[in-house]
Amino acid sequence: LVNSQSESLTALAAAYQSRTGQVMPVRFDKYTGQEDEATKDRIQQERPHILLTNFMMLEMMLLRPQEAAFVDKTTSALQFLVLDELHMYRGRQGADVAMLVRRLKERCGNPNLLHIGTSATMVSSRSAGGAERRSAVADFAGKLFGSSIAEANVIEESLVPISQFRGTPTGEDLRTSVESPLPAAAIELLRDPLTAWVETTVGIEQDSEGIYRRKVPQSLNALADALTGVSSVPADTCAQKLRETFLAGSRIRQQGGETAFAFKLHQFISQGRPVYGTIEDRSRRFL
Repeated sequence: LVNSQSESLTALAAAYQSRTGQVMPVRFDKYTGQEDEATKDRIQQERPHILLTNFMMLEMMLLRPQEAAFVDKTTSALQFLVLDELHMYRGRQGADVAMLVRRLKERCGNPNLLHIGTSATMVSSRSAGGAERRSAVADFAGKLFGSSIAEANVIEESLVPISQFRGTPTGEDLRTSVESPLPAAAIELLRDPLTAWVETTVGIEQDSEGIYRRKVPQSLNALADALTGVSSVPADTCAQKLRETFLAGSRIRQQGGETAFAFKLHQFISQGRPVYGTIEDRSRRFL
């Protein structure tokens, strides 16, 4: 997770330099068990604006003298505490991190420390309304950070439909679309009735407040059966068409540079024994 965040910040820094011709003034560094001692010594001497670390390393910072400057009230100047994947901090680990946060706040001595938590899956109930969702998230974050979090400070994602097909596609519309070649251009794909059906069936739906929310994930076979039910096209043909549609939607770019579809396809593999690969060329090797 730290490496992922570092890659994102590196991309932002490169974009800033490309746009302005100057080095981004905000410095950042990774500080975990992966960094060597020379790198850690440099970071201790040249503390960055953003320090990417994990709770295990933060625990060490509160204990080891050489890292005291990161957390002591006279030297740290700590203004923000950001926890990603907030939903992971439950049970015993959540209690440990909650106590760690309280020790850090006491050590840094900043009564105005701003707490930020991010998560994509905080509330599991699909029937929960907006106010109920935000209240649950605020309550959870308040317990973790040891501060009162107002419901109004919970920011939810905002989704926008992409389909440009007018109305609701009929069974005949969908049958024609499934049996026709896939549109090659982004605008044609967005106007296709199958795109509209896919978006409302597997993509997004409006909640009681009229806000678009992500729908519950479905299997490809279930989607193919549903499409067969409305188009009367055989399920194997529908499944193949859906694969082509998802793939095209992930490749075709809109004017802003974003993909036509933001869907993710997951394949789950159960845990097993070690995997071995032969040493042939990647295209011929056997796993």
